[in-house]
Amino acid sequence: MQIDSEQACQEAFHSAKHNGSGGVTVEDMLQHILSLDGAHRPKGLRTVSAWKESEMRKGLEQCANNDGLLVYDEFGSWWRTWDF
Repeated sequence: MQIDSEQACQEAFHSAKHNGSGGVTVEDMLQHILSLDGAHRPKGLRTVSAWKESEMRKGLEQCANNDGLLVYDEFGSWWRTWDF
């Protein structure tokens, strides 16, 4: 079953392992996204090759704040870049 991309983005972020300040590390988010069923990922990440995984990591690292954590706004922007 296909779900709405924005809803999937919110669910992915909020169900990931958060630290005490509400952020998620890049590694935790990457592993969380890879554990999701393809229908719950952006369209461009329904299947993930080694190259795509590397590109996912680079993009998430660029979105992380100075503490190396992802917050929802930046994660949402990253998610939408893969939702084509």
